[in-house]
Amino acid sequence: MLTIFNRVVVYSTYTKENLERVKEILDKENIEYLVRTTKSEFGYDELGDAYQLYVHEKDVEEAQRFVTEVLFPKHE
Repeated sequence: MLTIFNRVVVYSTYTKENLERVKEILDKENIEYLVRTTKSEFGYDELGDAYQLYVHEKDVEEAQRFVTEVLFPKHE
């Protein structure tokens, strides 16, 4: 179970599409996560909403590896 005491941010983005790609792989790998959305204070921020994806501290290394693989695939 994720709590404020055992979670770590492994990914932050303003891009909902990238967030969905990361969530999809974490779901596939059965890694529990939590997404927090921060709205622009002024309601007209050019970047839009900010998303922070948290995982349990025991899953940080594995989750970071999946984030990297999904967002920066190696081209052979």
